[in-house]
Amino acid sequence: MKVSIVLPAYRHEKFIGPAIESVLSQSFSDFELLIGDDASPDRTADVIRSFRDPRIVFFPHRTNYGATFNHRFLLEQAQGDYIALINSDDL
Repeated sequence: MKVSIVLPAYRHEKFIGPAIESVLSQSFSDFELLIGDDASPDRTADVIRSFRDPRIVFFPHRTNYGATFNHRFLLEQAQGDYIALINSDDL
């Protein structure tokens, strides 16, 4: 796989769906999309789970560790030759 896309999320149920769709709609398809939800109290995790794409790897954290931990955790999981970052409220 060429690119690992790292998407940390927290309390962005209104934005995470469009952010995921923007990644999945790219013409380049040799990627994994690593999503870490940092124990969001809203429906962020439910929105993420609604996507059915084998390139999505979802890590639902049971405890809120903070943005730095979530980014670092996802970077450690990356398998691609390159890493791309996207925030959960980016389109």
